[in-house]
Amino acid sequence: PLAEEHQIILMSPVAASPVITHAGEYVFRISSSSELLAKETAQQVLGLGFKKVGIIYENNDYPKGWKDAFKKSIEAADGKVVIEESFAPGDTDMKTQLLKVQGKQPDVVLFTVLSPVSADLLLKQKEELGFNIPIVGNEVFSFKSILTKRKEAAEGMFITTYAYDLSSPEMKT
Repeated sequence: PLAEEHQIILMSPVAASPVITHAGEYVFRISSSSELLAKETAQQVLGLGFKKVGIIYENNDYPKGWKDAFKKSIEAADGKVVIEESFAPGDTDMKTQLLKVQGKQPDVVLFTVLSPVSADLLLKQKEELGFNIPIVGNEVFSFKSILTKRKEAAEGMFITTYAYDLSSPEMKT
């Protein structure tokens, strides 16, 4: 709001929340909207035959926008979100959310988070509970620190991330 009010350009290198798209005439981002990755992920999930989806998300602009775009795409293609559970940034116990989602017996569960700490906790607690429903995670779950520390808990997980080629001319500039 301050950038718009004072007509000052605000540019973020990593803000991916879909809300940024319509934030105003003076607000820009360099990264793409998470809406694009969420829509593609929904198509992949449906393509794998998963129709009933559960969602656990960190209640922050980025994961919430990711979740909203994913849900909209799933439901537009005759899939169904059977449960959504959130947790606050900084929460350290997601077992209640995991158990509620497990109780609804979805075909697959989307985990979308903002921080590696949250990704780590979700995977740790998923493993402790013996949660065995297939998981799709946003790109935070692809971080080396997560995959190294939670290798067994991440085994078989689908992780979506942006495709990029570090050797491309665009990435070198």
